Amino acid sequence: MCSLPCLQELTRRTLKCQSQEAGVGVAYLLSDAFSNLAKTRSNSDDPNFYVLKDAFFFGDDPIGKNIPCPRDARLGCALVDALPRHVRRQSTHYLSWTWKYTVGTVQDALSSWLEDTGLLPEDIFLYMCFFVNNQYRILYDCNGVGSVQLEEVFESTLKRIGNMVAILDGWRCPVYLTRIWTIFEQFTAIKLGNVPVTIVLPREQNNSLIGQIREGEDGILQVTQSLCAFESVHATAFLPQDEETVKERIRSTIGFEEVDEKIRSFMLDWVGNVVQEYMKFLMSRAGSPISSDRHVRPRRLQNAALGCALAGESQTLNRMGVRVEAALLVKRVLLSDSKCTKLELQCAALLRGCADAALATRLRGEELVLAEDSLRQQEADLGRIRADLEDAQYEALCAEADAEHRRWQRGKVRSEELGIRNHLEEIRRQTLRSELASSQVPCLQQRIDWAKAGSTKTAP
Repeated sequence: MCSLPCLQELTRRTLKCQSQEAGVGVAYLLSDAFSNLAKTRSNSDDPNFYVLKDAFFFGDDPIGKNIPCPRDARLGCALVDALPRHVRRQSTHYLSWTWKYTVGTVQDALSSWLEDTGLLPEDIFLYMCFFVNNQYRILYDCNGVGSVQLEEVFESTLKRIGNMVAILDGWRCPVYLTRIWTIFEQFTAIKLGNVPVTIVLPREQNNSLIGQIREGEDGILQVTQSLCAFESVHATAFLPQDEETVKERIRSTIGFEEVDEKIRSFMLDWVGNVVQEYMKFLMSRAGSPISSDRHVRPRRLQNAALGCALAGESQTLNRMGVRVEAALLVKRVLLSDSKCTKLELQCAALLRGCADAALATRLRGEELVLAEDSLRQQEADLGRIRADLEDAQYEALCAEADAEHRRWQRGKVRSEELGIRNHLEEIRRQTLRSELASSQVPCLQQRIDWAKAGSTKTAP
């Protein structure tokens, strides 16, 4: 049987370990109790955590200042040790963030993360430096310097927890990528290799990111350029001593350029994942069988949905050449497999409509090449397309492509042109219906030859 001193020592070690490995519950961070505490102590509706530092750990009634710390038995404990037991447990995720964020930004980002993943706030406990580090030892004893024992703070903690959540305040030049601490945290997670990192954004910023993705190539390029426009050598910290210590650590190992390259690569991968998830959403909305149809390859479906989004949904892609090119990409996807889904057939029909609309006008070099490519690919499998696609749907997509082209060419359709447009569309519908019924490959070659000859007349 253990003696009383042995039990006391065992209890002390257990409490110390629990304190060092504790995390603050997300349920508490999202609660009215924490929001009201932050507002009351800071006299601000949405303070940042630098303001909360003074409100919580200085002044007349610092939180936890008179509570013995389980780690060293001295007065003054970490904020997490001053919280009720049910809102602090062993950490499940390491939170990478900056004290420049407001309470509202952190709460919004965490709420968005839980909503997207289906995780329960009661099950998630964050290793969040503001709460888990003993700020009395850092702010009072070390004059705020937090870069002591860098390896222990980052690598050992990340290895033990095994998951990182990184809050970005936004995708346009985020503050996150201007702070040396968060850059070092990202680099450490990448270096370890086996620590999954989840990037989360506040809901408004997440919606803004999706809006950029819907812009197509230009929008995605703007996102990637913004996220890659940083240099760790210029990153800063609240205290100059912290900044210099972390930078010296980077400088003495692999250097700033290598750190930047690895983080940029990670950010690009993240943007790619966001695009992929958005394509899955489009496919689920269109009713495409992502998981139920074992014969359909997911990557092929993603490419088809991307083509459909670029060629048919985005209102900002107004160049006919881009629309035809996007549809051609989808057509090449179609040719890679004998099976095709309804979504892919819609993309193929849109291809035909774009080609017809391009040939109905005076063609420039790029559109002419794309139209010729369209003809060659249509001849390869138009019979299969006809067999699976209803003619009414086919006609509607072609008419939609014609109307889109006219809007692109003229900016808007004048009222006096409506009668002519309706007449031409009726002729086109009759022509397409006849071609579909006869199961003959449309004679696009004549219109291509006419366009090459430089005719200024309207193609039939």
